[in-house]
Order: sequence, then C-alpha cells, then structure tokens
Amino acid sequence: MDSTINKRKNPRPSIEMPWLKYYSIDAISATLPDCSIYDYLWENNKKDLDRVAIVYFGKKITYRELFENINKTANALLSFGVQQEDIVTLISVTTPEIIYCIYALNRIGAISNLVDPRTRSEGILNYLKEANSRIVITLDVVQDKVAKATSDIDIETIITVSPSESLPVIKRVFY
Repeated sequence: MDSTINKRKNPRPSIEMPWLKYYSIDAISATLPDCSIYDYLWENNKKDLDRVAIVYFGKKITYRELFENINKTANALLSFGVQQEDIVTLISVTTPEIIYCIYALNRIGAISNLVDPRTRSEGILNYLKEANSRIVITLDVVQDKVAKATSDIDIETIITVSPSESLPVIKRVFY
C-alpha cells in the first residue's frame, strides 16, 4: 500500500482502498457470490432452520423465525408501496426488527439507507434529501427528532419500531 495515501489532502478511499491492507491475498482475490444477501443467507441456512441466528438480550431467534419475520416484513413493506430500487431510510440501532428490514428490503430489491439515531435532525434531513427516501423506518425513541427533520420534505410514510419488540418478556416490562 502506498504510504503517500495518508499524506494527501483529499484521499479517495473508493479508488485507493486503504482497507485492503487488513485482508489476506486469498480474501482479496476471493470470488464474491453472484446473488443478493438475502439469497446468500437463505442458501447457507435453509437446511438448518432450527439453529440460532440471533441472540438479542438473551432471546434466541432461529433461522426459521428469522426468515418468517423477513418474509412478513417484506410483505408489509410491499403493502406500503416499497418497490425495487426504492431507497428506504432506517434510523435505528441494530435490533432484530431492523435486521428483518434490511433483508426484506434486499429481497424486494430496494436499498437500505442506514442512519445513526444519534444524528441531529439537520443531519437526518440531509441524509433523507440525499437519498430521496419516500419511506422512513425509525426507532420510537427518536420519532420526535425524525418528525422535526421531515416536517419540510415530502415523506410518504414513517414507520416506527420499538427496540423492545424482540426483547424477552421480562425485559420488555422494564423498557
């Protein structure tokens, strides 16, 4: 890797790819799968659906449950009018519901635009404008900030999710 990369005033990471220094030659030259991330997940787990896919605050979610929830989420997103190549902004931390959304959007052929929920309203507005999102999925705890950010732009639908949905029952009570 060229040591002048870090000394340049305007580095171009997408061209210079400085992250490659952390990968082996085998990893760099590996052939990438020619399928969607949803298809890749399905193909690699369809024969073992009772294996645990996600552990969320102690609650175990199997691949069977994961795929069922992805499919339900995809159907719900389709009913909201999400189409192939739409950019849907997700303002959330990683919860099972957001994982379902990412894979469901990928299954539909739509694009996930992930935004950190700690981002200020002005930043959220900029991200939404840049992505030209019509649909936003956000955590309930930042819905006021999202409402403020979207008050002056045309957003078709705002879907609110709670990080407590997938919590074990006892922990959900304390949320």
